[in-house]
Formats: sequence, structure tokens, C-alpha cells
Amino acid sequence: MLVQQAQREANESGKALYLVERDMIGFDYARVASELMKNWELPDSLVTVVENHLEPDPDAEYLLDAAIVHVAAKIADAFSEDRPLDEALVETNRHAWDATGLDIARCEAVNAEVSEQLKEVINMLFPNLQKVAV
Repeated sequence: MLVQQAQREANESGKALYLVERDMIGFDYARVASELMKNWELPDSLVTVVENHLEPDPDAEYLLDAAIVHVAAKIADAFSEDRPLDEALVETNRHAWDATGLDIARCEAVNAEVSEQLKEVINMLFPNLQKVAV
């Protein structure tokens, strides 16, 4: 299956999955998602954000929204790949940093605060658990 091949290639090469998908298949997952969203007649604002979040374009409509999703995706990648946050955020598109006003240090600070709050919530919900590592 092409999707599995693309995932393997991305893992082995260290190249971004969407770039491997473009090379192997001719389009990436964001294009597929945006086309589905068009078929479902979702608002153009959502379609545009999904379509542009991989490489936010400073001239595109809804740049800030796409940039926020882009940064959020980089943070999610760090967690799913069990990589340090700063390492994953180095790959963030320059236009996303400019549009959001964020930087790696700010994202790390927010992440540390959110992690602590998450531990507290989990401990409140599940007081019988020993220690929760987040």
C-alpha cells in the first residue's frame, strides 16, 4: 500500500511524511483532507487552513489559523515520535513563527505549564493511581 510505503520511507529517510507523499503519490494528506472537506461543503475558511497548514504561505488567506495548526502539528509530532519538543519545533515554518508571534522558548514554557496542569487533573480524576508520568 502506498501510504504504508510513504510512512516507511519518511521514517527511514527522516524526510517529512507530506514531502514523501508528494513524491510517491503526487499529493499529501492535507490535500486529501481539504478535498474531503470541500465535498462535505465545510466552510472555505476550514478548507483553506487544512490545505495550507503544512507550509503556511504569508500571502494566503487565514494565515494565522494555518500557522496555529502548523505549530500545533509540530508539537503533536514531538509527542507522537517521542522527540524533544525543541527538536521538533526547529522544523517549524518561519512564516508560522512570524504569524503567531511564538517561538521555541515560549512553546516549551507553555508545554511545561500544561504538563503540570494535566498531571493535577489526572490525579484528581484518578486518585488511586500511583504516579502519573506525562
